[in-house]
Amino acid sequence: MNFDNLDGVDLLPYLNQPNKKVPHETLYWRQSPNWAIRDGEYKLIHAGGINWLYDLSKDVGEVENIAKKSPHIVEALTDKYKEWDAELSDPAWPPRSAKTHSALSVDGIDMKWTL
Repeated sequence: MNFDNLDGVDLLPYLNQPNKKVPHETLYWRQSPNWAIRDGEYKLIHAGGINWLYDLSKDVGEVENIAKKSPHIVEALTDKYKEWDAELSDPAWPPRSAKTHSALSVDGIDMKWTL
């Protein structure tokens, strides 16, 4: 097991000193095959082979998917996520059995969520 490339930051200085600079400029999540990235005002979620892009400066509730209107932002955030992901070690835990949850409608698309 290689633990050389674990992603992490000490959050205590940020939590203990409210005026401290934010610990991460960009936030990343991955639960293969789904992933997400938040960079600046944009959040991109990739799940079920579909992209959802939100401008959080205008849409805090993540209601309007602007992925089709802003393919250049989707591409840039996807590239940034892939760069980050390529730097990481493989997960240190064994894969677990996936559980597929009942269908859920997201933006009018019926999705089955597998975690």
